[in-house]
Amino acid sequence: MTHLGQMVLVDSHDGVAAGAAIGLLPKISADYNGAGLGDCAKNGPACPVSGPPAVDTEAERAYVIVGGGTGPGAAPSKVMAVAYDKNGGTRHDLRYAWERTDIADGAVGSPALSDDRSTLYVNLRSGELAALDAETGKTKWTYDLGYETAVPPSVSPDGIIIPAAPGLQRASFVALRDEGDKATEVFKRTDVAMISPVTQIRGGIGYAVVRSWARVQSQLLEFRTDTGTTLRTFALPDSVESSSGVSIGPDGELVTVGQDGTVFAFTSGRRIGDSVAKE
Repeated sequence: MTHLGQMVLVDSHDGVAAGAAIGLLPKISADYNGAGLGDCAKNGPACPVSGPPAVDTEAERAYVIVGGGTGPGAAPSKVMAVAYDKNGGTRHDLRYAWERTDIADGAVGSPALSDDRSTLYVNLRSGELAALDAETGKTKWTYDLGYETAVPPSVSPDGIIIPAAPGLQRASFVALRDEGDKATEVFKRTDVAMISPVTQIRGGIGYAVVRSWARVQSQLLEFRTDTGTTLRTFALPDSVESSSGVSIGPDGELVTVGQDGTVFAFTSGRRIGDSVAKE
């Protein structure tokens, strides 16, 4: 998938195309190559696909937000599902499964799939998180976040959804649970600002880089995903105002990167899958 909406399947071993390419925005030529790359970081109109698709490898279907830019010249925003199975033939065939062009204010960034791949979570420009039926594209529910974000939410196997970081603004740090026809609040915190996406691991533990409103202090936060309760904090320089996320090693190594490219690593002593049920 390119930032101009060109999609092609290639063999991961030799790079040979496994089927014909398609353009999700037919009026944009693949010959433009690097045109508009500068707009991708700010989700501008010259970069109609600013984030990667969500992919269901079992159903052989990819989901992508197209035309999510802002300002003059921006393409109409839509959410698309593209099937890539063989469709009865011998080669994989890229074809449209469904598309949504009727979402008020449009969608933005990258989508995320539920653990069972039945639901697609999409950020809307209206400041809402929407849940769409992955098979049909029909809206199941929306939840008002109160802020716009282009980063997909963190979704755990047990159904905890933690929307992406709003950055340095007075928005709640909230976790949701998908109830099928609505989202219910699991916890809400107003004492910190999320300045990174959340990483969840088995055992009910989450990690995020946050900034305390009380002390104006940046920290890597370890918390319970069922209550939001802080388990531990790891101090970061106050100069860290945003982070791309938290990576976790099998023996509990924690790594995050600040906005200036500085890498911070910690040893947590907690292995992936350790439970916090009794803590």
